[in-house]
Amino acid sequence: PEFQRYKGRVVERGDAMKDEEGAYAVFSEQGASASRVEAARFIDAISRMDGCTGFNIDAIKAFNQIKLPPDCPPLWCALPRHRWPKEWEGKGFRRPVALQLYNLYGHPRAGHYWEQFVHKVATEEGWRPFPGWECLYYHPKDCLVMNVYVDDFKIAGRKDTINVAIDRLRVHMKLDDAVAINSGIYLGMTQRDIPCPPELLKEKQDLFDLIMNAAHPTALPQKQDGDAAFHTAFRSKSTNNEQKTKPPKGARRLTAEEVRCWESEMIGHVKASVKRYCDLSRTDIKSLQKVATPNLDDSSFVESDFTTKGVLSAEACRIVLMALWSARNVRPELLWTVNTLSREVTKWTVACDKRLKRLISYMHWHVDDVQVSFVGDSPEKCGLFLFCDASFAADAPHSKSTSGSFLALVGPNTFCPITWFVKRQGCVTHSSSEAEIASLDASVRMIGIPCLQLWEIVCSMFVRFDSRSASAACVETEINQYSQDNIYSVY
Repeated sequence: PEFQRYKGRVVERGDAMKDEEGAYAVFSEQGASASRVEAARFIDAISRMDGCTGFNIDAIKAFNQIKLPPDCPPLWCALPRHRWPKEWEGKGFRRPVALQLYNLYGHPRAGHYWEQFVHKVATEEGWRPFPGWECLYYHPKDCLVMNVYVDDFKIAGRKDTINVAIDRLRVHMKLDDAVAINSGIYLGMTQRDIPCPPELLKEKQDLFDLIMNAAHPTALPQKQDGDAAFHTAFRSKSTNNEQKTKPPKGARRLTAEEVRCWESEMIGHVKASVKRYCDLSRTDIKSLQKVATPNLDDSSFVESDFTTKGVLSAEACRIVLMALWSARNVRPELLWTVNTLSREVTKWTVACDKRLKRLISYMHWHVDDVQVSFVGDSPEKCGLFLFCDASFAADAPHSKSTSGSFLALVGPNTFCPITWFVKRQGCVTHSSSEAEIASLDASVRMIGIPCLQLWEIVCSMFVRFDSRSASAACVETEINQYSQDNIYSVY
């Protein structure tokens, strides 16, 4: 007990607010902006680059730090009897009220007011918002990047400037002690530094060389005699593009000891998801069989499975949406099944019951799976590789295809997964090629272009910081040339 600490929070009953006439008060929809997982992953990668570090910082009682702005309507609050000040006792008060001056959790605009305050503080201290990204800032002078998720701050950049920048933020707001990114938990995800597996490093280095040298016939696998015509055609087509696909100048293969490698895991969350399924479905965890994949093919079902109501229709939402968080953060192989089931929570069938059990069985037997990333290059030597694919009319109940995409930050000695998605296409395609074009369009538009814009700013910022003697025009030209050669690529 002496090592336990209890935490509490004063919350305002936002659902019980009434106006002066007794009617329920209606506020305009002004929720806080969304913070994207991709931003946090970029910061994780930056913090491992040479000369950089990163921290996670919590704001202490974030909403309560600020006063309500002048544009907020006056609020009079009734306090519970056990929270009355001593001077109120014995004066015959029946239901006294007090004017609310500070922001409280539960207020319909609490998140919006806090976001406005953070934005004001950040801009005053020289931070600039990334165009097209919410709650994400960069400091061009100090070479730093900061992501804000309500009261969680994630900052990475140059070692010699980051502590001073954090101290400047502390002048305006109460922040907890900074915790190194590689030793803390951020939104349920744990990171820890590990030795880089040599075989994984070599595999990704070979992949990078193969992609970057794809225009060189010698980089292709050895072809059989029957493929000679294809090989010759590829050679003639690639001759004019050889100069554009060479690896970055000065790139060399690093050893496993020279790169910084880390693993990301949500083992506790995966275990909790399995336990919730077992509790709600009254399933013995020992009955979950070992399986190799998280999904069942549609050929495994009979026609009645798609029309008969499932047993877990009432509890499906509570199970599936809990599994979604781990699939979105560190377990991309779960995402197809989770997304498929999440679309069916209002029309749950026996086929969904079977899919869900397969998913939970896979999670149970692969609970210790982690995602491994490593960084060994500076930002300007890294590019964004976007891989797209599609399944053509693969689902039996309908004729629509599914888009899949995977984006990674890649360099000669770097491989860091950034984001991935699985999304059912809104149109009906008539061929596999058409389905893949639709997937390409969605991937480039939704994640490719926004992430490309972000990384170009990061590269430009770091190169300017490291090349103070070079003119800005020369630095910008170098970045743009590298972007054209290596970043504007989709595979």
